[in-house]
Amino acid sequence: MHTPLPECFLDGITRLTLIDLARERGLAVSERAIQPEELAGFDEMFPTGSAVEVMPVAEAGPWKFQLGPVTRQLRTDYLDLVNGRSRVRESRAA
Repeated sequence: MHTPLPECFLDGITRLTLIDLARERGLAVSERAIQPEELAGFDEMFPTGSAVEVMPVAEAGPWKFQLGPVTRQLRTDYLDLVNGRSRVRESRAA
């Protein structure tokens, strides 16, 4: 999973919690600069935030994305966590 460095946006609790959840699922998380042309090689994309929580993106400019297994699982994990249906070790959401 790739996520941009929080240089021009809030490094918020939702984002940090999703990073924790991804790592608990065994996903490698890379925080780095992401160039727009890289989006052509991405299968899934989702922003996070207090209002949207985990929101799948269908398209951005000329690039199209699917609602795939990673987005679905992380969205479910996040909603379960914030609604008290699961407990995540050392989560920032606690």
